[in-house]
Amino acid sequence: MTRTFYNGRIFTMGSNHPIANYLTVSGDRIKDVGWSSGPFEKGIDLAGETVIPGIIDSHTHFVRYATQLLGGIDLGPAGSLEEALSIVSEDLSVESHASSNRWIRGGGWDKNVWPNDRFPTRGDLDSVIGDRPAAFFSRDCHAIWVNTRALREAGIDRKTRAPLGGVIRRDTAGEPTGVLLDAAIDLVTPVIPPLSDEAMISAVQRGIKFAASFGITGFVACEGNDAFRVLSQMARNQSLDARVWLTIPHNTLNAVEALGLTGGWGNEFLQILGMKVMLDGSLGSQTAYLDAPYTSSKDGSFYGIKLVSEDELLALVRRAQEADLPAVLHAIGDAACEQAISVLEQTGGARLRHRLEHAQLLRRDHPKRMRRLGVVASVQPAHLCDDIPLIHRHWHDRSERAYPLASLSEVGVRLAFGSDLPVAPLNPFLGIAQAAFRVDAEGQSWHPEQRISVGAALEAYTLGSAYGVNSDHHLGILKPGAYADFVTLDRDPTKARTFGELAETQVTGTWVAGKRVYPQ
Repeated sequence: MTRTFYNGRIFTMGSNHPIANYLTVSGDRIKDVGWSSGPFEKGIDLAGETVIPGIIDSHTHFVRYATQLLGGIDLGPAGSLEEALSIVSEDLSVESHASSNRWIRGGGWDKNVWPNDRFPTRGDLDSVIGDRPAAFFSRDCHAIWVNTRALREAGIDRKTRAPLGGVIRRDTAGEPTGVLLDAAIDLVTPVIPPLSDEAMISAVQRGIKFAASFGITGFVACEGNDAFRVLSQMARNQSLDARVWLTIPHNTLNAVEALGLTGGWGNEFLQILGMKVMLDGSLGSQTAYLDAPYTSSKDGSFYGIKLVSEDELLALVRRAQEADLPAVLHAIGDAACEQAISVLEQTGGARLRHRLEHAQLLRRDHPKRMRRLGVVASVQPAHLCDDIPLIHRHWHDRSERAYPLASLSEVGVRLAFGSDLPVAPLNPFLGIAQAAFRVDAEGQSWHPEQRISVGAALEAYTLGSAYGVNSDHHLGILKPGAYADFVTLDRDPTKARTFGELAETQVTGTWVAGKRVYPQ
């Protein structure tokens, strides 16, 4: 079926017709785009609405997010430890949690927004849960908060040693407090019962429908084996209404090599993107790896957590390159970013579109070095909404080097924007607004020299993200032959004059492969 969408303001992201007023779709592809006064047969009048290419969220933990929605307790709204415990207590009054053997799970807590800014403890959870096992991921997913029963089931006590790259927080007597950071999280997760595949698939389908309401037609899922299995089932059953690119955890590289899988393996709805390696922790948990100590550390000697050595990382990247797998490197602190860039320089990384995930704090020479290597900067600008006070508290005078979007863009580094869901809200227009306006909680401008234009931010969420997954020839752009993935909006984002006006942009329709997926 051929349909023409006309009488709109269409941002194509292409150089031939950057702005058009009609778009013709035939099947799952774009047949034509340009300017014409009509008349149009089988036409759909856009009535002046704005059209952009489908939005690709370049960094999510989508399956984790979706499954947390299914039966998990959301602690995101808690503004204090007391509120978090109250939410847990109220949820436990529901009959479905009656069994004392059933794990209580959830996430979203953020001690950085609590008045006393302290980590919670197992005792806090014990006071409302008792002897039921419970585990709650932090908002940034770099910490897990468990109760005494959960520690016991995981076999964690004062004699337990933290793995390399992890921390077991302890009290003055050396006993675990109930919070485990980064690699130490893996001491608990194996004993938490998994959801069934059927339950996970149902949750992901609901999550994709929610994402479509924000104009998201595709996303990168930085996840593990369970997500690969579930998403593969959905792809085989043709029940994916969004395009998905999966990163492969580096500890599965042996299996990937044995199976002969490569970057780009899959079909038009599910593909392997590359090999994910965690180089450090996060700002929220104060585990990002820095060149200089955290200004908030008590003795002025804490640099964060370095999760992998240079030699190990170099060997992993070389193996990945032999399998045509781009390196997808999680690096937040400036020391971690230096480690990533230095290793890519040693491997001659320009052949593949390697990615630096987050890149929140860079040295001044990093943008030009990234440009020479062709490294994609996969950034989540919406994090700034919460990170600005944390940057001042923990990084202090390094703030001018945080989220240097203009510095990256000006030298030609390709930006690919995402949300880091569930760490930040899914709404892409919140990230676009922060990239363009850079404001703090009071609405005051914060390092405006690092702003980029609304148009550049839109491109980073469309064509830039498509470039980052090696699909810019047929996604992220509206041109003949490209997939008919596009979004209609209630306003022209480029005309927004305030952060709020841009962040409140509403999606009126979302199409994937020529099929309307929102609203249905």
